[in-house]
Amino acid sequence: MLSIHWPRQLVILRNGQSAGNVAQFDAVVLLKGKTSVIAESKHACLHHNGRCVSLATGGSGDALAGIIGGLAARGVSPREPAAWGSWVHGQAGHRLER
Repeated sequence: MLSIHWPRQLVILRNGQSAGNVAQFDAVVLLKGKTSVIAESKHACLHHNGRCVSLATGGSGDALAGIIGGLAARGVSPREPAAWGSWVHGQAGHRLER
């Protein structure tokens, strides 16, 4: 894991505001939560309203990282696997709740 002290501008993404300093990392950032936020410096933020309580458990983020990694291995831009991964992860959580 990276040991990064996220700038306040990036943390504010949780409230759907500016992408702030995402550009300095030259990366796509996914902030996981009830409403996950996907930020990239060159695009508007994406929001996924998964609202899945069952995913608030240990190992859930590891599963999400695996989904995103698998999708990223297909060679597409990093934003797409983050967006699709967030959606697939949320759908899996909802199915587990049934």
